[in-house]
Amino acid sequence: MQRNIDGPEKDLLTKREVADYLRLKIKTLDRLVESGQFFEPVEVSPGIKLWTAEDVAVYRAWRERQHRLKKADVPAEKPKRATGL
Repeated sequence: MQRNIDGPEKDLLTKREVADYLRLKIKTLDRLVESGQFFEPVEVSPGIKLWTAEDVAVYRAWRERQHRLKKADVPAEKPKRATGL
């Protein structure tokens, strides 16, 4: 089932959905999380970890901003989580 990423802010996304939305391979997403460059998922139940659509959208906007700043030769900063999770 395909979901719209721009839906309600509390929508939770699987690793595959996040990777598809960000146009990343799952392995790349895992590396970003492990290195602290992407938000840790929320554990919604034992063994089930998901991301909020809002956090993923914030990261994507941050990444696009960093791309524009890189062209302007401005130092990068770490993304800030949208929610208090």
